[in-house]
Amino acid sequence: ANGTFVIRFPSEKGQPASGRIWTSYDSASKQHWLTLSKESLAGKFLLRDNTKAPASTTTLEATEEQVQSAVDKMVKILNEMEGKM
Repeated sequence: ANGTFVIRFPSEKGQPASGRIWTSYDSASKQHWLTLSKESLAGKFLLRDNTKAPASTTTLEATEEQVQSAVDKMVKILNEMEGKM
């Protein structure tokens, strides 16, 4: 129960799942990551860096903005890839 998850893309026409999205925590760097792997595409997006001291008491808001930014970047890459298919 470390707060990580894995989402697999659905399989198509009896083929194995074509990719996945997952979160991970790197204990050495103290960073939380959102990672995408789909066909030949791969991306890693920083969700939270626990080594940086919060700039203010709005840590939750900053974390939410960082997560939203990472997800937005991932979705943009997926959309661009889908447009090329």
